[in-house]
Formats: sequence, structure tokens, C-alpha cells
Amino acid sequence: KDSLLFISYYREGLIVVDASIPSNLIELDRFDSNKDLNGPGSGGNWGVYPYLSNGLILISDIQKGLFVLDYTKEKASFVFGTTKDLETGFPLNSVNVFGIENSMISESDFSGFFETGLNEIGVKKLVFNKGGYQSDTVNVKLIKGEVVDLNVFLKALPKVNFKLNVKDIFGQSISNISVTIQGDNYLKSFKTDTEGGLFIPDLFEGYFSIYVGGWGYINNCFTETITQENNTLSILLLEGISDDFSVDQGWETSWDEGDGMWERVKPEASYSFGSNLQYDPEGDASAFDCGDFAFCTEIKPLMSASSSTVNWKNSLISPEIIFPSNLNDATFSFKYWLGID
Repeated sequence: KDSLLFISYYREGLIVVDASIPSNLIELDRFDSNKDLNGPGSGGNWGVYPYLSNGLILISDIQKGLFVLDYTKEKASFVFGTTKDLETGFPLNSVNVFGIENSMISESDFSGFFETGLNEIGVKKLVFNKGGYQSDTVNVKLIKGEVVDLNVFLKALPKVNFKLNVKDIFGQSISNISVTIQGDNYLKSFKTDTEGGLFIPDLFEGYFSIYVGGWGYINNCFTETITQENNTLSILLLEGISDDFSVDQGWETSWDEGDGMWERVKPEASYSFGSNLQYDPEGDASAFDCGDFAFCTEIKPLMSASSSTVNWKNSLISPEIIFPSNLNDATFSFKYWLGID
């Protein structure tokens, strides 16, 4: 109605969206008609009628019944623009735009164009961020129903020729070790060469999380600020049969069609539509190991857990493990999560 979308969205309640610019939908308001319900499911608001001549809004809640709301029409404040390299003037894609409370609200496309908006007025800060570039904070004066046009130029960070070497406790280099490097808009995985080395040319300066691991060794993880002066690292791995899944070590999966498949992911909670029973965990099994990955069966946080049911016909197979010949009394330990309705 009048370029506003009134959306009945079950347990999320009523959501009002400014659709005056169809490519740039901005949420304005929401009303939760049933605060007793959370997560996915069919309870809550299942109908809305915004066409009364007096401007009142009718919504129907499955459990709570009829609600009559008084709503004052308003518009969002819009921001369009382009992001470019400061030195070359070339457009920059994949620039993240962050708004209030540091939430990401847009991303530039291949032409450098971005569009976003806020249900705010006055001077607000927008932060523009891209891996390999210095972040830029821009003050924008927002006006309801109007569009602000911005040209944002980002300065490239200095480049570094980065070297890493992995050794055991005897000082011997270890080949074929998995290395994952994660930074600001940067995530790549590598393998050490036959001499236990890794060379990355033109890595930008910055703060990185580094995960190192391989079968027969205990995974290692740490953070490091990499600069032109600090561009060479030597990593020590202790022997052991262990995997916290912080790096991909080549686990294989087997499953029947229609059954939930094992995936190396960051866990996200899912719930039963009927009982609201939590099926999938909301985080890794341990806060003290490297990273926050685990193996789960088809994480679908916005859907009922029954959509990824496991029928005990799938398997998770480790890479080949060679146990030391002097290992006489071995134990196998692990942490797991199992949800049964």
C-alpha cells in the first residue's frame, strides 16, 4: 500500500518495508504479535490487512487472535554511490558497507555501485571496508524519502611477500600441511611444499588469524599482524592424532539420497517446528580449541530440523591414519550433539 510492504511473517510478526525503490528494500518497522514463540515455525502472525480508510492495520495471529494497529506512514532514507580505488580510480567490487551498530547493510557490485538505506534521519556514519584497503568512515546526512549520492575512494594497503615454514619438535620441515589464513575480507587455504614452506606474494598488510594442521600433529592456531617488517613466520607442530576441524584435512562423507549429509561448517542452531526442540548446536563443541568449525548434518537454521533428518545411513570417514608402532593403549575421544524428537 502506497509503496509500503506489509508482510505477515509468522513468528517474526508484522514487518513493514519501504519498497519505493524496488531494488533497495528497507525495513522500517516490525511488530511481534506473539513474543512466546521463537525460531522457525508456523505460529504467530499469518495475515495482515492495511487497506482500511482510517489507516488502521489489522493483523491476525494464529494463537493470539486479532490485533488492530495504528501506523503512521513514513519513508526510509536512501544512500546510493560508487566505490573506487584512490590511486587508479577503478571501481572496487565487494566493498562492504556497515551502518548502525556495525551491521553490514550493503556490498558494492562489479561496477563499484552500491545502494542501501536506513530508517534514520540526521548525520550517521557509514563504514566502507574491503580486504587489502584501508577502511573509510563517511558521515552522511540522512533525510527521509531522499537519496544521498556518494563517491567513496579507498586507499590500498602496502603489499607483503609472506613466508611461512612448518617444523616438528626435532626441527624437521613438514610437507603437505594445511594452512588457512583469514583476515579482513580475506580467507584462503594452502598446503606447505616439500620443504615445509609456504610463500604468498602480494599479501596485504594486516591482522590475520592463521590455522595450521595435518594428520599426525596437533593443530596450531594464532593471530599475527603481518607487515613488511614482520613477514616471515616459523610454526612448530607437536605430534599427535587429533583434529579440531580448524583446517580441512580431507574427511570423506558417504550418504544415501535424501539423508542428511555431513558437512564441515560453523554450527547454527535449528529447531523443530512442532516442539521447538533444538536439533543443531549453536556453536562449536569447545571454546578452547582452534577455530569454530565442526562436522554437522546439513545445517539449516531457518528451516525445521526435520528437513535434514539423519537416518543412520551416512558416514564420516577420516583420512588414512598411521599409528605409532609403540602405541599399546590408545583411546578414542570426541564430543557430539544429538537431537531426537
